[in-house]
Amino acid sequence: VDIDKDPEVIVEKDDYIYRDGTLVFLDQNDKEIGTYECKNKSEELCYVPSYSTEDTFDGEKNVYEDETPIERSSVIYQNNYVFVFDNEKGEDQTIHLYDIEAKEIFDTYALVKGFSDSDFVIVKDTKNKYGALNFSSKGVEKVFDFSYDYLGRIDSESNVVAKTSNRYYIYNCLLYTSPSPRDYAA
Repeated sequence: VDIDKDPEVIVEKDDYIYRDGTLVFLDQNDKEIGTYECKNKSEELCYVPSYSTEDTFDGEKNVYEDETPIERSSVIYQNNYVFVFDNEKGEDQTIHLYDIEAKEIFDTYALVKGFSDSDFVIVKDTKNKYGALNFSSKGVEKVFDFSYDYLGRIDSESNVVAKTSNRYYIYNCLLYTSPSPRDYAA
Protein backbone atom coordinates (compact mmCIF):
# COMPACT_ATOMS: atom_id res chain seq x y z
CA VAL A 1 0.00 0.00 0.00
CA ASP A 2 1.37 3.40 -1.05
CA ILE A 3 0.81 5.62 2.00
CA ASP A 4 2.05 8.73 0.12
CA LYS A 5 -0.71 8.48 -2.47
CA ASP A 6 -3.83 10.60 -1.86
CA PRO A 7 -6.88 8.49 -1.14
CA GLU A 8 -9.51 8.13 -3.87
CA VAL A 9 -12.44 10.53 -3.43
CA ILE A 10 -15.84 9.26 -4.51
CA VAL A 11 -19.13 11.12 -4.07
CA GLU A 12 -22.31 9.40 -5.32
CA LYS A 13 -25.44 11.37 -6.18
CA ASP A 14 -28.70 10.50 -7.98
CA ASP A 15 -27.45 10.85 -11.56
CA TYR A 16 -23.70 11.30 -11.27
CA ILE A 17 -20.59 10.18 -9.43
CA TYR A 18 -17.61 12.42 -8.62
CA ARG A 19 -14.48 10.28 -8.80
CA ASP A 20 -11.06 11.90 -8.29
CA GLY A 21 -11.68 14.98 -10.43
CA THR A 22 -14.10 13.47 -12.93
CA LEU A 23 -17.89 13.67 -13.00
CA VAL A 24 -19.37 10.42 -14.32
CA PHE A 25 -22.94 10.92 -15.58
CA LEU A 26 -25.53 8.15 -15.22
CA ASP A 27 -28.84 7.47 -16.96
CA GLN A 28 -32.01 6.36 -15.16
CA ASN A 29 -30.67 2.79 -15.01
CA ASP A 30 -27.35 3.93 -13.48
CA LYS A 31 -25.52 3.20 -16.74
CA GLU A 32 -22.63 5.55 -17.57
CA ILE A 33 -23.53 7.98 -20.38
CA GLY A 34 -20.48 10.24 -20.30
CA THR A 35 -17.93 12.12 -18.24
CA TYR A 36 -16.71 15.62 -17.49
CA GLU A 37 -13.10 16.27 -16.51
CA CYS A 38 -13.15 18.83 -13.68
CA LYS A 39 -10.81 21.81 -13.88
CA ASN A 40 -10.84 21.77 -10.11
CA LYS A 41 -9.98 18.44 -8.57
CA SER A 42 -12.17 19.08 -5.55
CA GLU A 43 -15.59 17.54 -4.95
CA GLU A 44 -16.55 20.82 -3.26
CA LEU A 45 -15.82 22.86 -6.42
CA CYS A 46 -16.98 20.46 -9.17
CA TYR A 47 -20.49 19.04 -9.04
CA VAL A 48 -23.98 19.12 -10.54
CA PRO A 49 -25.58 22.15 -8.83
CA SER A 50 -28.99 22.57 -7.25
CA TYR A 51 -31.68 24.61 -8.92
CA SER A 52 -32.12 28.19 -7.76
CA THR A 53 -34.70 28.83 -5.05
CA GLU A 54 -34.95 32.58 -5.67
CA ASP A 55 -38.69 32.49 -6.49
CA THR A 56 -41.02 33.17 -3.59
CA PHE A 57 -44.44 32.74 -5.17
CA ASP A 58 -47.22 31.82 -2.79
CA GLY A 59 -48.04 28.15 -2.97
CA GLU A 60 -46.77 24.76 -1.94
CA LYS A 61 -43.17 24.78 -0.72
CA ASN A 62 -40.90 21.84 -0.01
CA VAL A 63 -39.04 22.60 3.21
CA TYR A 64 -37.32 20.83 6.08
CA GLU A 65 -38.77 20.99 9.60
CA ASP A 66 -36.72 24.12 10.32
CA GLU A 67 -38.33 25.84 7.26
CA THR A 68 -35.16 25.83 5.13
CA PRO A 69 -35.96 25.01 1.48
CA ILE A 70 -35.18 21.54 0.18
CA GLU A 71 -32.68 21.95 -2.64
CA ARG A 72 -33.28 19.90 -5.79
CA SER A 73 -30.22 19.00 -7.84
CA SER A 74 -30.48 19.72 -11.52
CA VAL A 75 -30.98 16.71 -13.76
CA ILE A 76 -29.42 15.41 -16.95
CA TYR A 77 -31.64 16.50 -19.83
CA GLN A 78 -32.22 14.15 -22.75
CA ASN A 79 -29.29 12.04 -21.48
CA ASN A 80 -27.01 14.67 -23.02
CA TYR A 81 -27.16 18.08 -21.30
CA VAL A 82 -26.19 18.78 -17.72
CA PHE A 83 -25.44 21.88 -15.66
CA VAL A 84 -22.02 21.74 -13.98
CA PHE A 85 -20.47 23.91 -11.29
CA ASP A 86 -16.68 23.89 -11.80
CA ASN A 87 -15.06 27.07 -10.49
CA GLU A 88 -11.76 27.86 -8.82
CA LYS A 89 -13.48 29.71 -5.99
CA GLY A 90 -16.78 28.98 -4.31
CA GLU A 91 -17.67 32.68 -4.56
CA ASP A 92 -17.76 32.36 -8.37
CA GLN A 93 -21.28 31.03 -8.81
CA THR A 94 -21.28 30.60 -12.61
CA ILE A 95 -22.77 27.38 -13.92
CA HIS A 96 -21.82 25.71 -17.19
CA LEU A 97 -24.24 23.89 -19.47
CA TYR A 98 -22.25 20.87 -20.64
CA ASP A 99 -23.00 18.84 -23.78
CA ILE A 100 -22.06 15.28 -22.80
CA GLU A 101 -21.99 13.90 -26.35
CA ALA A 102 -19.92 16.75 -27.82
CA LYS A 103 -17.78 16.92 -24.64
CA GLU A 104 -17.91 20.71 -24.57
CA ILE A 105 -19.41 23.57 -22.60
CA PHE A 106 -22.47 24.87 -24.43
CA ASP A 107 -22.82 28.12 -22.45
CA THR A 108 -22.35 29.67 -18.99
CA TYR A 109 -25.04 31.05 -16.69
CA ALA A 110 -25.45 32.77 -13.33
CA LEU A 111 -28.37 30.61 -12.15
CA VAL A 112 -30.74 27.87 -13.26
CA LYS A 113 -34.37 27.21 -12.35
CA GLY A 114 -35.58 23.74 -13.27
CA PHE A 115 -38.94 22.03 -12.94
CA SER A 116 -39.63 18.38 -12.18
CA ASP A 117 -42.38 18.08 -14.79
CA SER A 118 -40.56 19.20 -17.97
CA ASP A 119 -37.35 19.77 -19.90
CA PHE A 120 -37.92 23.53 -19.68
CA VAL A 121 -35.47 25.66 -17.65
CA ILE A 122 -35.19 29.33 -16.85
CA VAL A 123 -31.63 30.62 -16.78
CA LYS A 124 -29.94 33.92 -16.01
CA ASP A 125 -26.93 34.75 -18.17
CA THR A 126 -23.70 36.29 -16.92
CA LYS A 127 -25.04 39.76 -17.89
CA ASN A 128 -27.93 39.26 -15.41
CA LYS A 129 -30.60 38.85 -18.10
CA TYR A 130 -33.08 36.00 -17.94
CA GLY A 131 -34.03 33.66 -20.75
CA ALA A 132 -35.47 30.17 -21.05
CA LEU A 133 -34.37 26.97 -22.74
CA ASN A 134 -36.05 23.73 -23.68
CA PHE A 135 -34.17 20.47 -24.17
CA SER A 136 -35.30 17.94 -26.76
CA SER A 137 -33.81 15.18 -28.90
CA LYS A 138 -33.10 17.92 -31.47
CA GLY A 139 -30.92 19.88 -29.02
CA VAL A 140 -31.28 23.07 -27.00
CA GLU A 141 -33.98 25.49 -28.07
CA LYS A 142 -34.13 29.08 -26.84
CA VAL A 143 -37.74 29.65 -25.71
CA PHE A 144 -37.26 33.18 -24.33
CA ASP A 145 -34.47 35.50 -25.51
CA PHE A 146 -32.07 36.78 -22.87
CA SER A 147 -33.68 40.19 -22.59
CA TYR A 148 -35.73 39.93 -19.39
CA ASP A 149 -34.97 41.46 -16.00
CA TYR A 150 -36.73 38.48 -14.41
CA LEU A 151 -38.41 35.21 -15.39
CA GLY A 152 -40.14 32.81 -13.03
CA ARG A 153 -42.62 29.98 -13.33
CA ILE A 154 -45.62 29.73 -11.09
CA ASP A 155 -45.38 26.23 -9.58
CA SER A 156 -47.64 23.56 -11.06
CA GLU A 157 -48.89 25.94 -13.74
CA SER A 158 -47.76 26.56 -17.28
CA ASN A 159 -47.50 30.32 -16.73
CA VAL A 160 -44.22 32.19 -16.78
CA VAL A 161 -43.93 35.61 -15.13
CA ALA A 162 -41.65 37.99 -17.02
CA LYS A 163 -40.37 41.43 -16.05
CA THR A 164 -38.84 43.89 -18.46
CA SER A 165 -38.62 47.68 -18.30
CA ASN A 166 -40.51 47.71 -14.96
CA ARG A 167 -43.50 45.92 -16.52
CA TYR A 168 -44.69 42.44 -15.69
CA TYR A 169 -46.17 39.98 -18.16
CA ILE A 170 -47.59 36.49 -17.87
CA TYR A 171 -46.93 34.05 -20.71
CA ASN A 172 -48.58 30.67 -21.12
CA CYS A 173 -45.93 28.09 -21.94
CA LEU A 174 -48.01 24.90 -21.90
CA LEU A 175 -46.06 23.47 -24.84
CA TYR A 176 -42.78 23.65 -22.91
CA THR A 177 -43.96 23.09 -19.36
CA SER A 178 -46.01 19.95 -19.92
CA PRO A 179 -44.50 16.63 -18.84
CA SER A 180 -41.58 15.44 -20.92
CA PRO A 181 -41.35 12.00 -22.55
CA ARG A 182 -38.71 10.98 -19.99
CA ASP A 183 -41.44 11.12 -17.32
CA TYR A 184 -43.25 8.32 -19.11
CA ALA A 185 -40.25 6.04 -19.67
CA ALA A 186 -40.71 2.52 -18.38
